Amino acid sequence: MIYKKIISIAILVIFTFLLISCSNENIDDSVGCDDGSCLEENESVTTEVAGDEISVEENEEIVINTNPTTKTVTLENHLFNPLDVDISPGDTIEWINSDDQEHSITFENGDFDEQIGIDGSVKYTFSEEGEYRYFSVFEPEMQGTVFVI
Repeated sequence: MIYKKIISIAILVIFTFLLISCSNENIDDSVGCDDGSCLEENESVTTEVAGDEISVEENEEIVINTNPTTKTVTLENHLFNPLDVDISPGDTIEWINSDDQEHSITFENGDFDEQIGIDGSVKYTFSEEGEYRYFSVFEPEMQGTVFVI
């Protein structure tokens, strides 16, 4: 009778031990840098964001536009209105053709060239600082500039 109690207690202890050890298998102990995910001093990071590769070097300042906006340029009376637009990297320009003919938005540097039908529109998001001069191939005297600052 005593042996049955001892065996029952031993089985209960073993069962409890197994239960506790199995439940510890699901604990994530990878918090910290043990898995090699931390960077050493002076290392750089490269990541892909929306199809553009971004490389960050030591002591390089990164400015991210956390509140991108869309500004509108209207094509009317054979002019861009406004002629010049100031935006930040990450902002978008939407050109809306309210004119009586087809136009294009053609960057002088060749990075963008889209036709816009009557009552049509086209958008472009600017990722880098710079001066972007553009015109309409249908009326080359129609010119405008986007300043990304």
